[in-house]
Amino acid sequence: MTEFLNEKVILSQIISNVYYREKVVPYIKPDYFEHSDNRDLSRTILTLLDKKVTTLDKTTLLLDYPNKEKIDEIFEVSYPNENIENLIKDTEKWCKDRALYIAILKGADIIAERKDVNLIDSLVKEALSVSFDQDLGLDYQHDIEARFERYAEGINSLSTGYTMLDHYTNGGIQNKTLSVILGQSNLGKSHVLCNLTTNLNTNGYNGIYLTLELDKEVIGRRCDSINTQIPYFSLLKEKNKAINILKKLKGGNTFIKQYPSSKASCVNIRTYLKELEIHKKFKPDFLIVDSLNLMKPNGNVSVDNMYNFYGRITIELRELAIELNIPVITAIHVKTSSYGAADINQEDVRGSLAVMEVSDLGIALIQTPDQEPENMITWKLIKNRLGRRNGRIETKINMETLKISEIITSEDREILNNQKTYDEVLELNKAEGIELDNLLKDDADVVSFDGFS
Repeated sequence: MTEFLNEKVILSQIISNVYYREKVVPYIKPDYFEHSDNRDLSRTILTLLDKKVTTLDKTTLLLDYPNKEKIDEIFEVSYPNENIENLIKDTEKWCKDRALYIAILKGADIIAERKDVNLIDSLVKEALSVSFDQDLGLDYQHDIEARFERYAEGINSLSTGYTMLDHYTNGGIQNKTLSVILGQSNLGKSHVLCNLTTNLNTNGYNGIYLTLELDKEVIGRRCDSINTQIPYFSLLKEKNKAINILKKLKGGNTFIKQYPSSKASCVNIRTYLKELEIHKKFKPDFLIVDSLNLMKPNGNVSVDNMYNFYGRITIELRELAIELNIPVITAIHVKTSSYGAADINQEDVRGSLAVMEVSDLGIALIQTPDQEPENMITWKLIKNRLGRRNGRIETKINMETLKISEIITSEDREILNNQKTYDEVLELNKAEGIELDNLLKDDADVVSFDGFS
């Protein structure tokens, strides 16, 4: 790819791809463009963006840059969306190369004009420091007070509406985490995702539901039935009642977006979310992806190696959760040999154990032959970075309204009744002669505890 073509691709994607635009524009300077027409157009684009103009169509650009031939040329340039991450990396390298090239030219002028040569050193250092990653990490020694303020704020958890799931996850699904629902085909993974969506909306959270299998209207209708408690197949008959109930609902909202199976990657998702933010002023508190096994990874990853293929998708979904600072919840099948099993573990996931290795929370749906007539399903926490694993939650689904209800057992009540509040834990520690406050004092003598190293 020539330098000139590379510049056209950069301009084209800044105009058309909001995700790429957000990633690269803060670091691009008009002077980086070698060709004057590209440089002038980039200056126009950056000026418009500074003015908070978000729709860069031909009409808008022509008002400030009356070169129709050039704009038509840029709009004819295309780039495969699935390779956008590679383009971002190439753009970063291009910025570094151009910054260094310009620094060298300025250095030559400094020598020719017999100026202070020490200026060259600072020019080169500045050019070499060009990077799209501005996060330098946590300064452990100098961010102590700020760090403890963040501790006091606590972990931002989204209550799921299920008492025991919130208990086992220390308050709910946490931001920057990936949760995976596992289960056999036709057991109700999508029903679980729909119920989590309606519960999270009820609790005031806004969400995105991406469906790669079922039609978006089907997902919407399922949520309608759950929210109204009107049987799924009776919604049309009771249309007026359903509409009246739905209009009175309070809480958060959800956008339901459909993608063809195996056509969606995290790049597509990022682009969609950015467009939603621009055009609808909507930013989600959670993201549902139904489901992981119907996604495709960014770039070219061979489907022949299932471990790498699904592992790559899982890593990218978790990266997305961290980047957006929200929880991502998805689903995947278990092996056919685990259908109807009384117990499911991490190795039962279909395709790749990497899914469980990367995810933060894994919930296996288990339905034994004895449970099936009662429409009961056990949720087993087979992976849990958010709290205690191997917790079990008993649920029952109403097959008419699709509502999943939690069954609080006597064992569950005992677990909940034995919970200790922070103040209770503090009092217990004081009773044992351990003053936790001393840990924050400079003259604290306590440096370790029995049983801890």
